[in-house]
Amino acid sequence: MTSQLKAIVPAGMEGAGPAYGFAPGRVAGGFLFVAGQIGMDRNGNLGQTVQEQASMALNNLELVLKEAGCTLADVVVLNTFHVGDCTTVNEWFLPLKKDIFPAPYPAWTSMGITSLAIPGVLIEISAIAEMPNMRAG
Repeated sequence: MTSQLKAIVPAGMEGAGPAYGFAPGRVAGGFLFVAGQIGMDRNGNLGQTVQEQASMALNNLELVLKEAGCTLADVVVLNTFHVGDCTTVNEWFLPLKKDIFPAPYPAWTSMGITSLAIPGVLIEISAIAEMPNMRAG
């Protein structure tokens, strides 16, 4: 089966990526590569807390996955970028993540950073998912 290069832009995200020169998701080589998703709703409102932003970012991640025909179970790599001290992430993000990603869990990298591109954004989440129609076996 050959790979298709395809941009994934869910309804409501037309301005979230293309306006800045990127797609929210991109299919290539049997995988979906999801650009960093933040905790902002379709009206441009950020979550008030890092936990609320994380939940919203995960919802946005799921929108991109669904648009491509994937689910959270298809995610093989999860990257989270946390503004500031990242040493407490396991206390609050790990339970949130474990509640929505089924076993076998995705490979996860969590990074503390100094800032993100949009002021007030406290977390950004990117992922790589295996396209179900490309799965071997």
